[in-house]
Amino acid sequence: MPCLPEDVQSRLEYIFMAMLFFSTDRSSYGNTRIFAPFIDGLNKLQSEGIRVTHSKYKVIKLIPIVLLGDNLGLNGIMGFVECFVANHYCRICKAHRNEMATMHTANPDMKRTKINYETDYLIKNESATGIKEISIWNKLKGFHVVNNPFVDIMHDLLEGACHIVLC
Repeated sequence: MPCLPEDVQSRLEYIFMAMLFFSTDRSSYGNTRIFAPFIDGLNKLQSEGIRVTHSKYKVIKLIPIVLLGDNLGLNGIMGFVECFVANHYCRICKAHRNEMATMHTANPDMKRTKINYETDYLIKNESATGIKEISIWNKLKGFHVVNNPFVDIMHDLLEGACHIVLC
């Protein structure tokens, strides 16, 4: 937790395992059953905080602002399609895969928003929208999956584009 004082950050009593589950359980039981207890805990940390024994701080409230991971994993846990040859595989925009192949710049009109996300889900056609389910992560206070346009630098750059360019 980078918000903690440096002398506290590396202490074992302030290192927490967030969650542990079998990936097959997520496939069997779904995102809601797997992540709901964790999200409830994160919401509690936002409202009640965590006690820290330090000269300056007594209670620190934690506000998660980003989910970070590889694209396939994030698509899966956020309820988007988990196949990058799907018609609409991007969780950040609504562009069709044929358009993606020739796009050189982002088209702001294609960006996913809360409104078009809800509308697309109501269509109930993941081939036409890229959305499999309404994300349980939207129950995290102050968070919505369409406002999480972050990608993992290791997978996208260091193991992806940079590797290709360097070769």
